[in-house]
Amino acid sequence: MYNFGCHRTPTKPLEQHPIFRNLINILDTSGTEEEGTTKSKEIISVTNPFVPNPRYGKPVYSAKLLHHKFGNSWGKPAVVNFTVPSDISFEAVVLTLHTEVDGVQFDRLANLFVDGVQVWRTSTIEPSGRKKFSDFKKDISKYSKLFKKDNVQILFQLDNLLTDKLTGVFDITLSVDFYEFHGFGPHHHDRPHHKRPHHRKEQNDVNEKREYEGDSDDENIKDGHHGMKHHKGGMYHDDKERHNNHKEPKHPDHPPHGPHHRFHKEREIFSIAKPADKIYPLTISSKPNEAPVVYLASGRLAVDLPKVSKNTTRLQLSIFTSGNAADEFWYSNVIDKFRDVFADDGNQFIGRGPARAVNVYFNGKKIVTQTPEPVIFTGGISPALWSPVVSFNAFDVPSIDVDISGLLPYLWEHQASQDTVLEIEISNGLGEIGKDDKSTVNENWITTANLLTFENDQVVESSGEVVNSESIAIGNLVAVAPYFTRSFQQIVEVILKTQIISDIKLKLKDGRVLNTTISTYWQAEIANVQNYGSSGDRQSIVHVGHSTQSFVIQDNDLPTSGDAIINKHKNAVPENAIVSVNTSLSYPLVLNLNLLSKKLFDDNEFFVDYDVKLVHSKGVDISFAHDRGSISSSASQNGKSRFFLSSKGNHGAGATTSKYESKFKFGRHGREYSRVVDAVNGTIVSDKTDTHRDDSKDNFASVVDVVENTSNQESAFELSERILKALNGKHTDRARTPCHGNKGMRGTRGHHGDVRHPGSH
Repeated sequence: MYNFGCHRTPTKPLEQHPIFRNLINILDTSGTEEEGTTKSKEIISVTNPFVPNPRYGKPVYSAKLLHHKFGNSWGKPAVVNFTVPSDISFEAVVLTLHTEVDGVQFDRLANLFVDGVQVWRTSTIEPSGRKKFSDFKKDISKYSKLFKKDNVQILFQLDNLLTDKLTGVFDITLSVDFYEFHGFGPHHHDRPHHKRPHHRKEQNDVNEKREYEGDSDDENIKDGHHGMKHHKGGMYHDDKERHNNHKEPKHPDHPPHGPHHRFHKEREIFSIAKPADKIYPLTISSKPNEAPVVYLASGRLAVDLPKVSKNTTRLQLSIFTSGNAADEFWYSNVIDKFRDVFADDGNQFIGRGPARAVNVYFNGKKIVTQTPEPVIFTGGISPALWSPVVSFNAFDVPSIDVDISGLLPYLWEHQASQDTVLEIEISNGLGEIGKDDKSTVNENWITTANLLTFENDQVVESSGEVVNSESIAIGNLVAVAPYFTRSFQQIVEVILKTQIISDIKLKLKDGRVLNTTISTYWQAEIANVQNYGSSGDRQSIVHVGHSTQSFVIQDNDLPTSGDAIINKHKNAVPENAIVSVNTSLSYPLVLNLNLLSKKLFDDNEFFVDYDVKLVHSKGVDISFAHDRGSISSSASQNGKSRFFLSSKGNHGAGATTSKYESKFKFGRHGREYSRVVDAVNGTIVSDKTDTHRDDSKDNFASVVDVVENTSNQESAFELSERILKALNGKHTDRARTPCHGNKGMRGTRGHHGDVRHPGSH
């Protein structure tokens, strides 16, 4: 049985199998891992270990939010109400999700809402016929204001189905820890709190660190969990089988900080390194106790944005969206013309192309574009790859967070526009570059959105106007299926750019007036190369997604020297930049799938044998103006698997290497961390924190090197070219090919439109 995804019931055997219609969720029914054992097996994610942040200290209050067993829970979320005691003061909030499951079950998507606002999207493990459990922590401190209400609603949606074959019930425990952390800033203490003495040097460190930490819209650099401890009700369960050979990472002796810089007070005015002051859910359910999610395919999510207070200085849009059903593996889809190219041989593909972009429109004009990252759930491609280490984003499906502060002139309550319609669209990109007659995608993208506002009490008056808003789209498409070759090749490149520039004037309590310009630039790049042989039995996919966001606030009363716009080659910014943050996210993915044998019988009996090679990576780079510092993190996985599908049951074997690395540097302070975990056939065989690797250098190992050593200065298509060279055994280097070349797809870059986007040439 094969599942369209977490929100669709299973369909007929093989109808949606990867060999026949691209890649789809697969159910592992083996139950062969140490059969008869009564111990639960821990499933982990190799990611950021510093959750909660060590500087939070000890929790001031902890509670269990809910405990619920999700059996036949389709359309039946768990709903509870919760109130923090009135004498508890807190700023930081960290959630812990403990999941237990036994039997046979698909992976399932789960959504957590607090007061109607989505704060977390996650997915479950596949039990594969054995008891398993997982623990994961997520820092949701930017949403901490939601918990400062009485009787706040907690809604946990996990749609699950039980049948005579699907027996797995998900036993969920959600806990919360609250921390009284003063490092966020002075304007967020709504409840009484006990003052605590601070060492002067320690307090200075915290104050200076505030200038850097969190002043980026990318949440993924901060969130994550390093699965080491499992606890329930304050007791540790020694009877659980766990991977305890990994040492607790050493916490830094003190928070890093940099020297005093210009614009310290001005940066405080525009800071988002603190919990949001107000949070507005943009997707609202019409029924009580129902998850407010929207399913996007051909239309747009349209909402009226709220008016905001005149002392609001920043706006952040947070979008939770992920492909499901026919678009769960969107990066493997083909253009519609070739869906049936191998139908006579039993291989039918899914259409609408392999590019996806999340576009945001305001009053009908596109203002934001980003490409989503591929998410591989625990039943994806080959379940044998994801036990006991899941795909790095399976437990924390990331939101797309973008700064839309440029819209403030339309939303301030004293000068708000009558028309404030914001629309969110999932686009196939091909329609935007003129290679398709429409931009629709397959069903469906499960979507919610929130608007977060950040205020400053020093602002007494505000005014402004949007002076420029532009967007462009360029790209190429090549697809060919030569006669008599039983092969098909498809190459897609999509480049989308948008910008907003606004003039903002703020009058402060001390009489000063800040005359500023806020400039925000977004770019989404997708490069996708697919090769099929043997009438589709052999598939090779190289997909590279790249999203960038650059945000600049300039003081117009000071002279500008150097480039007016961030130049990503020189990292030069205007001398009058109060705030400047450049964020780059890359999502390379390489997938080879080879059908070894296939047998179909008239009585619905079948047998399929295939192997998989996969490299999956994510890189995040954030840089701040005037050499104030930088943050980077990367997660990567490479694996090989052989899987057997049968009407009598599915099983397989696999080996996966999972790596997480992070580093940051501010002034003379910095920290680096890395962890590498090797798993073979459901068992962790190595768990190290060093980065030295002695991998054999076959072609696929070379691909791993390329994916794990990307440059945020190269385009998505240039990276895909290096990956293809590595697959073919050719030498690769990191030298950047000039974008002004007049041959191939690179020749189209930088010659269309005049959007002043960092990275355009």
